[in-house]
Amino acid sequence: MNILKRLENACRHSYCTDYECTSSFNCNCNIDLNEICRCSTIDSVNIYNVDISSICKKVLKSIKNTIQSYCIERLLFRSDLVNPSNWQMNIVGGYYGEETDGADCDINVVKEIKHKISKLMSFKSSKKMIEYILVEEYGHVLPRLKNKKWTSKKVKYSDIIIPNQNKYHYTKLDRNTLGRYNKEWLSLKVPRFLCVESFGPTKLKLLIDGYHRYEACNKKRNVEIILGI
Repeated sequence: MNILKRLENACRHSYCTDYECTSSFNCNCNIDLNEICRCSTIDSVNIYNVDISSICKKVLKSIKNTIQSYCIERLLFRSDLVNPSNWQMNIVGGYYGEETDGADCDINVVKEIKHKISKLMSFKSSKKMIEYILVEEYGHVLPRLKNKKWTSKKVKYSDIIIPNQNKYHYTKLDRNTLGRYNKEWLSLKVPRFLCVESFGPTKLKLLIDGYHRYEACNKKRNVEIILGI
């Protein structure tokens, strides 16, 4: 099964959403006599969270190109798939009345992210893939990032530094965004963020993109990154 088909399947009858619902019971069953109600009706459903990491895990299954998997994960996390209002809960009949049966994502949202992934997969070089996702997120590629040679590499956390001018930004990370990088995300076998090699003999890795992901990771372990040289 190809990537786009896995994406479609992950967005249909999906159990990646958190929700709450209210039900009513319109029968005359006598609970005191242990009679079972079989006519419950779901009155409302509120989907309040989408576990995008679960979708990523299904979509990225068996992708061997590390940089490609990183880029697809970035596109998924920044897509409208993460917006709960784009999901509709399926309601079906069960033995005890109405039941929920997974949620479907808006077809136009799925088409948009499929188009972006298709475009990404048309690129043959790591350079074009990385520059594509940077343009998608920031609208442009920084001059110092152009024509870099990008590769995946495992490094120590102590070898990664945050640029001095960006340390204020690091203290203002959005808690809701941080919440998306949960245990399910940590189990994904993808590089975590984007760095470039700094000048000088130390060869430290300068964090360029991925401040929330940097904060979410276990800093006691080595981490796989995308490194520009």
